[in-house]
Amino acid sequence: MADTQILGRSEAAIERALIDNGVAVTSVEEWGGYIRAFVSNGNGGSTMAFFDADTLQPVLAPQG
Repeated sequence: MADTQILGRSEAAIERALIDNGVAVTSVEEWGGYIRAFVSNGNGGSTMAFFDADTLQPVLAPQG
């Protein structure tokens, strides 16, 4: 089974890197040049968070 690529990176590698950085990510996808992650909020729900595609540092939600 081939791993999905997001902006030239392995989806599994992105998820692992975010988890290693303390983000309780449940899934990731490409979103307008950013990484959009769904993050467990600890109460049975999730929130969206956006990350720079190169550094995986958090960014504000992209506009437009």
